[in-house]
This record gives sequence, structure tokens and C-alpha cells, in this order.
Amino acid sequence: AHGTTVASSPRLTFPQRPAKALRLLQFLERPNVFNKFLDRDFGNLPVVVRWREEEKQRSLLKAALAQSPLPKDRERRTERGRKRLADRIARLRGAVESAG
Repeated sequence: AHGTTVASSPRLTFPQRPAKALRLLQFLERPNVFNKFLDRDFGNLPVVVRWREEEKQRSLLKAALAQSPLPKDRERRTERGRKRLADRIARLRGAVESAG
């Protein structure tokens, strides 16, 4: 009686109109707002702390790659960086799946 039922799953209901949920999701698409929300509600979870560390390392890696003086050296560093980033993402996904 109360709430809105999602057509694809009759058991899933929202206590308010779906438009409000969509507005919230759009609001959280902005990185600074999302980070504020994440810090406020989930900042102390190990998965979030680990994700923050990975984000910081990725940012540092991008900065280092952008300043690489030689094109061939830069290509090697980029490839190594991609492999490291892929490994880190895989580890992070594993941590999220095991925590969930």
C-alpha cells in the first residue's frame, strides 16, 4: 500500500517516490559530494580506508608518469603502472566481495 514497487522485482519497494532516489544518486555522482558522504557514513570501514589508499597511490602514479622525461621510459612506466593498478583493483574487489 505504501511505497512504490519496482516492476522487475515485485518484492523490492521504495518508501518514497523513485524520483527522490534518483536525485540522491545524481547528487552523489559529483566526486566531492560522494567523498563527503563516504567519509561521513562509512569512513572508518577497512574497505573504504583501503580504497582511499589505492586512490592516493593511483594519483601519485599518474603524476609520476606524467613527469617521466623519456618517451620509452614513460611507456615502460605506463605499462608497469597499468599492471600494478590492475592488481590493486583485483585485490580491492576481492576485499569488497569478502567483506560483503
